[in-house]
Amino acid sequence: MSNIPLVIHIASKLGTLRKQFVFVGGSIVELLLDKFYPLPPRATMDVDTIVEVYGHGSFAGIEAALRKLGFKNDISTGVICRWHIDGIALDVMPTDPKILGFSNYWYKAAIKNAKPHFLKPELDILLITAPYFVATKMEAFDGRGEHDFYGSHDLEDIITLLDGRESLLDEIIESESDLKSYLVKKFKDYQKNTYFINALPGHLSPYQTGTDERVERLEKIIAKIVEAK
Repeated sequence: MSNIPLVIHIASKLGTLRKQFVFVGGSIVELLLDKFYPLPPRATMDVDTIVEVYGHGSFAGIEAALRKLGFKNDISTGVICRWHIDGIALDVMPTDPKILGFSNYWYKAAIKNAKPHFLKPELDILLITAPYFVATKMEAFDGRGEHDFYGSHDLEDIITLLDGRESLLDEIIESESDLKSYLVKKFKDYQKNTYFINALPGHLSPYQTGTDERVERLEKIIAKIVEAK
């Protein structure tokens, strides 16, 4: 099941306000995959975005704009960054951790390096780049993954991207030095972790055959990342 209709609907409802948002998270994995790659197996129930604001006053302005557009803040689920419109959930996460009590180290740089992406004619969004997507997912896994290499959606998204984006290796190698160093270190840790290696087959798309060959290919890609200078 494609998640893109959800992204399109949210982007349309945001109107020009979407220019302040960068789309991240599991709902946009498909947009980062090569066109030939089968759809990822995981359907998401929400659309994740990040916004660069500093202080409660600035974020209050974003919240007011969302309400004016018809979005309703819903904290009943315990997710304090969640908004709803037309039955679709939108998570809005600020770069300033003081606002909601959490953030992700890579959000600021991800916003700075985001690229325009057309969902359809006359409807574009700012999209996180693939290397920053991987970095944000790695940090998220460290924070909430509880070392569950088999059940983590964050790791599933990382592995899906490794498997389905041919250019990812070169993009990581050509990344900014701090991002590259982080990714190399994390993949080096993963490479040494038996649980991670054993979890690879379970996170691959079931819409393709040759799991053993694809796992071997992933291990080679990770090895090349780890060897990057």
